[in-house]
Amino acid sequence: FLKDAVASVFGQTRNDWKLLLVGDENSGDEFRELLSEELKDSRVTAMNRSGRLIAGAYNTAMRTAETEFVAALLGDDLLAPDAVEVIGSSIRSNPDADFFYSGRYFIDADGRRISTDYYPRTPLLLDDFVHKSPVKHLMCWRRSKGLDAGGVDESLGNFGSDDYDFPWVMMEHGARFSPILNQLYLFRDHRESYRLTTHVTRDVQLASLKRIFEKHNLPPAVVSQRLRQAKRGFLKQSLFRNPVHRWLKERVGFNARAGWHETYK
Repeated sequence: FLKDAVASVFGQTRNDWKLLLVGDENSGDEFRELLSEELKDSRVTAMNRSGRLIAGAYNTAMRTAETEFVAALLGDDLLAPDAVEVIGSSIRSNPDADFFYSGRYFIDADGRRISTDYYPRTPLLLDDFVHKSPVKHLMCWRRSKGLDAGGVDESLGNFGSDDYDFPWVMMEHGARFSPILNQLYLFRDHRESYRLTTHVTRDVQLASLKRIFEKHNLPPAVVSQRLRQAKRGFLKQSLFRNPVHRWLKERVGFNARAGWHETYK
């Protein structure tokens, strides 16, 4: 998946991109060996994460990048071939915008499309974040604005810190959002290896959501309602309710690919 993700950057219709590969200390050598050919390209730089979890990786990239805008690509997803070109055009056409967010669609483990096109929410209001996570990848933002807002919150867990809390914080700090109607991001729905939305136990994901809601001062009744909605909706993707449930399922040879799948339109 990682090789495919990097290949989707190399396959862009516009070639004046720079790629920062951020991993943790334990996997840094493995990544450098796996991507030894790609790292010969002067546009590619590999580095170890500084800080906690996925938020630390985002912040490391923001502090290291030399471009005015940065965009995120997770290691098991893909960019559409024209993503860099469309983002560049959007930045030039909307010079006052601080945060761009695009359309997307889903692919399976083999790269086959399994959904129709999903379009970005527009218009986008601050209250939208109370009811759902309204900003999805591809996310591209003004680097200085992201750093001024404190970056991605490293006190949160891996779940929701980057694509829910971070744009919410950015809007609270006055960032101007601009949708891109093109489908620039390909989400990979897989169970073959670790994936945040499936392999993080449901109790951890619920605790992370609760912390995000409380951070943004939602009333307790609204927090309880949102957590119930999450359990009835997208959190059904989680393969395990808690560590004990995970242990039991693994003991009986549970096949992760048999877990609940989102019903895509």
